[in-house]
Amino acid sequence: MPDPRTFHFPIGVLLQEGGLILNAAEKYAAHINPRLPEGHVAVARALAEQILAGNARQKSDAGHRGVLTREQNVRLKELNALLNDARRSARRAFRGQGVKLREEFRLGVNRPADLGSVLARARIVAASLKKAANATALRTQGWTAEDTAALEAAIEALSATDAAQEAAKASDATAARNRLANQFYEAVLAVQNAAELHWPEGRPGNAAIRAEFRLGQFPPRPSSKAKPKSPPPSAEPKPSS
Repeated sequence: MPDPRTFHFPIGVLLQEGGLILNAAEKYAAHINPRLPEGHVAVARALAEQILAGNARQKSDAGHRGVLTREQNVRLKELNALLNDARRSARRAFRGQGVKLREEFRLGVNRPADLGSVLARARIVAASLKKAANATALRTQGWTAEDTAALEAAIEALSATDAAQEAAKASDATAARNRLANQFYEAVLAVQNAAELHWPEGRPGNAAIRAEFRLGQFPPRPSSKAKPKSPPPSAEPKPSS
């Protein structure tokens, strides 16, 4: 189960505001560092970098196939065996029709090799097998409607494992990012508290420094969107006698 965030605003806001607060901590290090554990600001910086790197990695991984599970490998092998049977049958049924074989049965098309592309090609082949004119010709080579149904079942089985794997990866990535974000949030709040103690509100000359630490501005307050109260219904005028 993904770790819940301990704050209720976007991570982008946390990184932006947190960066400004850490800038102020480094600017006033002589006053802030003695109030915090050794290396606190550097650790907070590292947490922010990890969050950014995790975001970039998630975007990069979205377009690439991950390591297949054992179940996926078994199902992929089954699917490829059925695809090879279908293509061999199509090659015999539509001998010499190179364009048709390539476009409808993806003969010779093996790239890209990621799982999503494999499934997309398999679905094109399955749809072509079900066309009435194609099915009649394929029947002369021993390919039946039951064979087409078996191919479709193999496609759906592999697709289900792919969806489950992607959901698990997304859940793990979200949990890891939330853990880092929570740690970064607490680290930033500690810096703010140190600044609050050193430059308390109301003392002359403190306002500008407090603004650099985003005191009173971060964390953002949740916006209240209370519905305006409806005016009371006006009294019905009494009929004149």
